[in-house]
Amino acid sequence: MTVTWGKPVDENGFIRKYTLVFSYTLDQKKTSIENSTNGQTSSYSFSVLGGIQYDVELWAETIKPGPKATSSKQVPVYSKYGFNPCFHCISSNGGGSGSSSDNFISSNW
Repeated sequence: MTVTWGKPVDENGFIRKYTLVFSYTLDQKKTSIENSTNGQTSSYSFSVLGGIQYDVELWAETIKPGPKATSSKQVPVYSKYGFNPCFHCISSNGGGSGSSSDNFISSNW
């Protein structure tokens, strides 16, 4: 899955990094993985399993973390008939250090 995002409308300062956390539950065990990118990066890719729901949180950080944008998506079970591989996740508050501007995340695999 690839998660992409744009800069917040109100960056509220120099964006030092973006932090993305994705999590999923498999065999009744929840796993969360956190990744930080530099402030110039606007996408992150990770491997997924079919039939599993993934929860994604993303926030920008200037001096301190900004509001989180969140989304949940169920990855379809793979079959010989295929599936639609592209979708948009959310439009939510995002930005750095208390910004209330809109941020957009999209995902595909």
